[in-house]
Amino acid sequence: MVRFHLDSERGKADLWVFGVLEGALEKDDCLGDVDKTLGGLVFAAAREEEFVGKEGQELVVHSHRRVGGGRIALVGLGKTLPIDMRRLRNLGGRALKIGERVSASTVTIFLPGAATAGADALSPGAVAEGLASGVVLGGYKFDKYLSKEKKAPKVRDVRLHVHKLSKADFHAGVLRGTVIAEVAAAELGVARVGG
Repeated sequence: MVRFHLDSERGKADLWVFGVLEGALEKDDCLGDVDKTLGGLVFAAAREEEFVGKEGQELVVHSHRRVGGGRIALVGLGKTLPIDMRRLRNLGGRALKIGERVSASTVTIFLPGAATAGADALSPGAVAEGLASGVVLGGYKFDKYLSKEKKAPKVRDVRLHVHKLSKADFHAGVLRGTVIAEVAAAELGVARVGG
């Protein structure tokens, strides 16, 4: 089971995952600070790989431990604002999958401030809910009939770094998100065995 934590200081993690709005890669102050510390490595890699933040795009760069994240992943969120629950769940799920792929035990998910700004934007608590449900669903595996030994998940801790997310909103949002995802995963399991 993944444990969730509130991250407000860009704490150390094996993987930092940044949600990136399309066309706004270099406008994210937090990601800009990371890129500057890495001597322009992140933005140069993004240009080389033609990463612009389109929904579905993904880029992983090794930081060689020069910042708090051992690896930096960029995940495209698309252009449309405000960010909806579907894209938040996708970001959470993809963050977990990338973490598993690179053998990270701790993952921090960063959401740009623009994604939670504006009158139509989701509340910070709803953002935490969407990300948490995505992480939990991203870790779902239907393994009822597998005879192989079950492997323990690599990602143990997920930190959420969301603009204006209070502790109360964090806890309430993560609780809602994990309950919703666990119910959905249970329903998937029942549907697959015909129950």
